[in-house]
Amino acid sequence: MNILKMARLNKGFTQWDIEKMTGIWQSQISLFERGIRYPNKKQRKQLSNLLQIKESDFLVEWNSKK
Repeated sequence: MNILKMARLNKGFTQWDIEKMTGIWQSQISLFERGIRYPNKKQRKQLSNLLQIKESDFLVEWNSKK
């Protein structure tokens, strides 16, 4: 399970909740969680602020999958 999904579930949020709070489409969040696509800098910042995780944690995980 990737860090985004783990953090989202720990907060009790659905992908739809994240969409409502950030404006990032649910389908994009799903792609991020499955490692198919990667959020841009603005999206990383939004997600890290909302989920209270370090932006650098996203980068470490996603860079290791490239």
